[in-house]
Amino acid sequence: MVGELYKEGWKRGLKGITVYVDGSRTGVLVTDTSKEEEGFVQRDAAPRPELVECEIHRTTIKGEKWVVLIGLVEGKPYELFAGLSSKITLPNKYTHGTIVKHPRKTTRSIYDLVLGEGDDQLVISDIINIFDNPNNAIFTRMISLSLRHGANVKFVVEQMQKDQDTDFTSFNKVLSRVLKKYISDGERASDKTCPSCEAEGLIYQDGCVTCTQCGYAKCG
Repeated sequence: MVGELYKEGWKRGLKGITVYVDGSRTGVLVTDTSKEEEGFVQRDAAPRPELVECEIHRTTIKGEKWVVLIGLVEGKPYELFAGLSSKITLPNKYTHGTIVKHPRKTTRSIYDLVLGEGDDQLVISDIINIFDNPNNAIFTRMISLSLRHGANVKFVVEQMQKDQDTDFTSFNKVLSRVLKKYISDGERASDKTCPSCEAEGLIYQDGCVTCTQCGYAKCG
């Protein structure tokens, strides 16, 4: 190939030709890889740090008090745990904590919740076992799976809210309302038009879908 280029240069009367290996010099004939990500690209989950900061939410689902832990990586939701408040001793003064993962080769990993520090530190071991909610565990696991693989929290929330057969206090509706708090204000909603004025321009504001034209808001 290089020999053919030199021959072509000689035929055209060129005085010289310089050949560079792709990537050997910045900005010189560097292959454009910007289009390589086009199409359906499957990605591995971002590696989980050993320690993940979390925010603690307390909510009510069908009359029962629940605790929802949202693990954050770089300030974005990365994983979710939820369980009945009656299963865990968690003083109300704690709104933040750290989730520590202890990987095991043959069985499931153990996750500990660490609250406070120093003499005031409280460690709640194996939160998955303590929460003990097998009916909903697969649901929280699939949400975590989506978040860990980079799914935008907005799309996760919108999918959870598409089930019209669940009521306002159902497990998935309550979790979606918790996750809504992590959608950035001003981010455009997937709905095309406002159901009130039919104008385009629905955005998220304080966890609610809001119309920038007429002020319509939906927070459920």
